Amino acid sequence: MILNIFSNFFVLIHLFSVSYSQSNEPANFSGKKPNAEQLTFTFYKDANSKPEVYHTTSSSLHIAQSLTVFIIPDHDENSKTEWVEKLRVALLKKYQVVIIDWSIAGGDPNTAKDNTKFVADNLATFITDAKVPANQVILVGLGFGAQIAGLTGKAYTSQNSGQKLFIIIALDPAAAGFEVEKRSKTKIPDSNKLIATDATIVSCTHTNCQKYGVKAATCTIDYYVNDGNVQPGCTDDKDKCSHTRAAEIFLASLEVSNAKAQEASVTVLRDKVAVRTTSTKTELYGLSIGPTSKGIYQLKTTNTPPYLTK
Repeated sequence: MILNIFSNFFVLIHLFSVSYSQSNEPANFSGKKPNAEQLTFTFYKDANSKPEVYHTTSSSLHIAQSLTVFIIPDHDENSKTEWVEKLRVALLKKYQVVIIDWSIAGGDPNTAKDNTKFVADNLATFITDAKVPANQVILVGLGFGAQIAGLTGKAYTSQNSGQKLFIIIALDPAAAGFEVEKRSKTKIPDSNKLIATDATIVSCTHTNCQKYGVKAATCTIDYYVNDGNVQPGCTDDKDKCSHTRAAEIFLASLEVSNAKAQEASVTVLRDKVAVRTTSTKTELYGLSIGPTSKGIYQLKTTNTPPYLTK
């Protein structure tokens, strides 16, 4: 009997670990979709106005036509996640903000990756219905949220006669389901992942290429932070800490707006990347970039907040 109890216990542990393990199988967009009502869009006009909550089925939107930042958390986060809240407060000094809460459609990474296109299609429709001009839209996403940002850009362009959104800030874009090893026979089409043409400017910040984030440079401009694999100061759960550090560094860039990165090259290895500087050319990091900002850069940081130096 004791043997059976232990046997059942380990079966349960195995099932739990399997359901929450990160699969590298390509995202499957053709499965059963969540209900659109499970997506929440919370609009903040400014720091003093009462937030307005919408779903994609809302028929009346009241978003003013000015620069608006759409924040897309990772699959295991929501609108109350610490970095999301801090970023919202910081952005409201200058921009309107919309936070997308897709936590019900997110959950474990295997479910989340398959639902990214569903969330993206609904977000693109929301932006179109809200009548925010394409050149006034900035998408900021972490992990799977970064992949959603890219897919949203594609969907918006398709819905709006080729128009492109202004900026995508992709923070350590999720690798699971969106990137495979070079030697793999499986290929993920550009239509199913974040790429440089998804917006006028697509900026990628790579902080955990050894586990959670994509390794390849596929954006308009790619910043590899320190070695791009593990971030300094991350001791407990180094990979998760390094992954979310991307959001903390972008948040810091709103205050340290003149932080610079140095031109570099990146070599994609099997389980990490190798980054080295190649010239003295530098580029600003954060929202200071423009349409001519292109290439691969290494961004050096400290191991404690605010991470960036002037």
